[in-house]
Amino acid sequence: MLEPTKISRRRAAKINLILGYGRYTVGIFNQLILVPLYLRFIGIAAYGSWLASGNVVTLFSVLDIGFNLIVTQRLATAAGAGDDNRFVREVGSSLGLILAGCVFVSAVTFILSPWIPGWINAPTSQTAALRRAIVLTGIGAAAELIALSLWSVLQAWQLAFLCEFTLLISSVLGLTATVIALYRGIGVVAFGVGAFVKGTSAAVLLISVVALQWRRRKLPLPMIKLRGSSELFRHSSPVIVSRITLSLVNNGQSVIVSACINPTAAAILSLTSRIFTGCRTLLEPIIGSSFSGIAHLVGESAPHSGRVRTVLQELFTIIGISAALMLGMAAALNVSFGRLWVGPERFGGVALTIVICMATLAVSINNVQGMIVTALGNIRGPAWCSLLEVGIRVPLTIVLLLGLGIVGAPLAACATSLAVGSWYLFRLLRRELSLRTVEALKIVGGGLPALTACLSVSVAAALLLARATTWFALIRRGGLMAVVLVTLVVALTPLARRRAGQVSMFLSSWRKKAAPKPVALRLL
Repeated sequence: MLEPTKISRRRAAKINLILGYGRYTVGIFNQLILVPLYLRFIGIAAYGSWLASGNVVTLFSVLDIGFNLIVTQRLATAAGAGDDNRFVREVGSSLGLILAGCVFVSAVTFILSPWIPGWINAPTSQTAALRRAIVLTGIGAAAELIALSLWSVLQAWQLAFLCEFTLLISSVLGLTATVIALYRGIGVVAFGVGAFVKGTSAAVLLISVVALQWRRRKLPLPMIKLRGSSELFRHSSPVIVSRITLSLVNNGQSVIVSACINPTAAAILSLTSRIFTGCRTLLEPIIGSSFSGIAHLVGESAPHSGRVRTVLQELFTIIGISAALMLGMAAALNVSFGRLWVGPERFGGVALTIVICMATLAVSINNVQGMIVTALGNIRGPAWCSLLEVGIRVPLTIVLLLGLGIVGAPLAACATSLAVGSWYLFRLLRRELSLRTVEALKIVGGGLPALTACLSVSVAAALLLARATTWFALIRRGGLMAVVLVTLVVALTPLARRRAGQVSMFLSSWRKKAAPKPVALRLL
């Protein structure tokens, strides 16, 4: 039976966030710090081909990018309501779809692997190596389906440490395998080896953890039933469609740019976007760490309850000020960083940086609103919104790439996200919370003043200041920008001022306790 003990959703969210950032730190090593090493071993053309082909494989992971989200929402709601029987039924229903998903991803990868290098205009010399890398990546993606479904079970129980620490270990193992394989001289295949090790190790570790927890809780074994799996698939198919389209929008740029221009242009866009991709990656754990907790809270109360509104208002404010600091730093320093990092010939300029920054903000806004609406129980709204968005964005991206060059891809993302997604998702959120427009704006706009001010200052710095020519000058400028942005955030956000006051009081009391007592008092 599920234990009827009180669960700290806030504590679980904090653990999710901290360990999630640890996992994404591994991703930053992979996407930023180790890129010069990758370019030294395989060259920019081969690296661009891998980026494009790897994104195609990502699109094959249908259940990976959608199914686990709806499973987490349903399991967490059942756990919050204390419904053990429903919980076990939901797990059993998901097992059948997971097995089918593994077969689907593996089969599609094997069938399409000979064709993908030609789709992305990969050099003929890299075709055979890319095929092997794609097959290994597909097997790793299939194993990751199993891992993420079990991750959903642990998240529903609010056992954040067990699931996130396991994924962190598998990420480290995958990155280590990639580096070792590169040094052994197998080229692009090394990325496939890393994906294979990451997926399989995560699956093995999470199977062991969930089995032990299941036995400890004395739950009956879940049964795979066709009727339950079919019902779950019908319920989750809109979310699967939503995540497919979001993956196509966010990860498919390299494929489209490579096809419309060439792999080198895809690599330049990817490298110029890398800092902002890292910012989005660091923002996603904030909402992701709270997703199961919101669904759990909805299971206990209702979406329009005062408790839910209070939690969402604080969450939106935290995301807003985090975006202000991250995107502000990125916009101000990206061009100088990129030219020191990989050289000016492999990196875009200020105009491309600003457009990518705006596109990253727009996509992040849609992602946050869509995740929250889904956690509240509205499945179909975000799904159809994403489908409409991608239906407009893909042809618009192709047209703008052919007409404007590389800048067309982020420009299309920014335009469609703001024109299609943002207003509709806000409307859905307002309806789920049963709020008037002014009340909903108060909830979602807590960090908006700081975000606007920080981005304005950062864009001005990128346009007016000379480029940093040394790493020391870049670090010094980064320190100055950090001080300016933090000051703006504290001045414009009441929540940040309260937190700063609490930190100040804590440090003051700590200094008083640590201060040595006078000699006379010690003698007494």
